[in-house]
Amino acid sequence: MSVLRWLGKIGLGDAASKFEELGITTPEALAELDLADFDLVGVTNEKQKKNLFLLIEGIRQCIRETDQPRKSEETEPANASEDQAPETPRRSARLAARSRTRAREDAKAEEQER
Repeated sequence: MSVLRWLGKIGLGDAASKFEELGITTPEALAELDLADFDLVGVTNEKQKKNLFLLIEGIRQCIRETDQPRKSEETEPANASEDQAPETPRRSARLAARSRTRAREDAKAEEQER
């Protein structure tokens, strides 16, 4: 799924053209944004900022998880992993849910600090 479609799904479809204009069309580019960039891309509504923040945090978590080798890759010889099944959809869903929960908790903590 493309970043522009993700934006539409969280209610930011009207800002998608600005993201595209600025070259923010990949998950990696979206993950580079921080709160200070939200006004630059046309996200000024607090609810939309929160939704975008949660999306970005979820993407960052996924990037961190894919950058870290899995335990089986660290302990098994290279040729043994050929028979290993890929990550299951259920595990992926659990990881995504965990990252969304963590992002919500971080957003709440940030709001409370204000």
